[in-house]
Amino acid sequence: MSELAATRHGDLAGQQKKLLLIEPIARLEADQRVKSRVLGNLGVEPDRVDLRYIALSMLDHVMEASAFNPGADATEIVAAGRSQIERMIPEVDEQTALKLARKVYDHLRNAAKRYSAISVEYFDALKSNWSFHEFHYLNLIPDPEDGDKVWIKLGDAGQMVFLGMLEVADELLEEAELIMMRKAIERGRFEDAQGAAARARVRSINFKLFIQDKLYRARRAVGTVDWCADVIPELDGAREHLNRRLTEENELLRRLSEKMVVIKDDADALRASLGLKETIEESQSIHSALYREVSRANERFVELSTDAFEERSAMPCHDPEGEVLLPLLKAPLAVSVALSEDVWASLSAPTMPRLLDIGLLFEIATSDRPEDPVEEEEDLIVPLEPLRPRHPPEQFERIAQWFALQVAQLGKAQLSQLLSLAVDQGLSESDLRCLVLVAIRSMAASDDPYDLIVELSGAYRNRGFIGDDVMFRWREAA
Repeated sequence: MSELAATRHGDLAGQQKKLLLIEPIARLEADQRVKSRVLGNLGVEPDRVDLRYIALSMLDHVMEASAFNPGADATEIVAAGRSQIERMIPEVDEQTALKLARKVYDHLRNAAKRYSAISVEYFDALKSNWSFHEFHYLNLIPDPEDGDKVWIKLGDAGQMVFLGMLEVADELLEEAELIMMRKAIERGRFEDAQGAAARARVRSINFKLFIQDKLYRARRAVGTVDWCADVIPELDGAREHLNRRLTEENELLRRLSEKMVVIKDDADALRASLGLKETIEESQSIHSALYREVSRANERFVELSTDAFEERSAMPCHDPEGEVLLPLLKAPLAVSVALSEDVWASLSAPTMPRLLDIGLLFEIATSDRPEDPVEEEEDLIVPLEPLRPRHPPEQFERIAQWFALQVAQLGKAQLSQLLSLAVDQGLSESDLRCLVLVAIRSMAASDDPYDLIVELSGAYRNRGFIGDDVMFRWREAA
């Protein structure tokens, strides 16, 4: 496994553990068994209370109380949860609200497992096996001055969840990460710097995906995208992000190169610094791709908007009522009777011919089925009707000869050029489709009867055909 791949596995493992921290709280609402166990027989309607909000409000109370005390009092934590329940359900009585808040508090303390650490099973990608991640939302600590008093303080998971609840502007986070990367490189802590570089890399990818998603929506329906209100601010943010990153990353690479000279005798540190250098260089490649997307986004949206106003050619469409139904009703009875079978067939739903299902055949053949009593009756054998080929062999051979003749006369010819020649010579739509199939067949050396030299030469669009243009060369001419 390469250093970059190992680093990505490590980053994903760290993100995975952070994701696991919220799982027990999310399970309060997502898992009906957990929610019913918490609600118990309290007489509270499940859809009237949000247990996740109650749990998060308790963590918030603990953090606020810890600003002035070693922690929070358990009774006050439960009371904070009770006040939130009373906000959700004004008619609930105080005792019911207290019992429900106490159950949510016990869930955070893992009272069902004797207040031990919460354990969540997960797949450890670094070790390639299953493991358990253990953490606490709340911890019990003694008062440093009064031995008889205890406090409740946020555990490791509680702190991470609480910090995740805080909203911080992206530009502030990015500046903090840049400062952290510079300090980490100066102190030789390359793993910490690499984590910050990976987060900046993900931020660039998110900008790129956002722009591509808006352009995709505009391509399907340009009216669904408010480009000025939704996209222009994101493009400005992406440009500011690129300006910051390109300048800072060049500076980081310079500092890293100087640091690598100092640690050249430390193999472990040098390996970690090389991994950081590879991550920063890959981020620069992603930034280059983002720069191209940002530069072309407005122009591409204008093109899509212009195409939306392009006049589409009208397609002939028959009027069933005026051209079929009314003339049929006005026709003499003898005429209607003569056409009845044709009319019935035209108005009936199409039926697919019976085809052999290989998957179902093997499933029936390999499954154990009880033996049915043998009955003396004649089996019904339904012959399979062969599918009619789109292009008869004589048409395929005729078009193949025409194709070979044109390439031989021209020496070299593009597929788009051959299609234009075929149109000029009056070949039908079916012949044009057959010509494309003949050309595709010639692209495979094993199926090409003329041994042509084939190479791609851009893209083409011609009479409903679109794709990669192909150049065919006659070997004698080459």
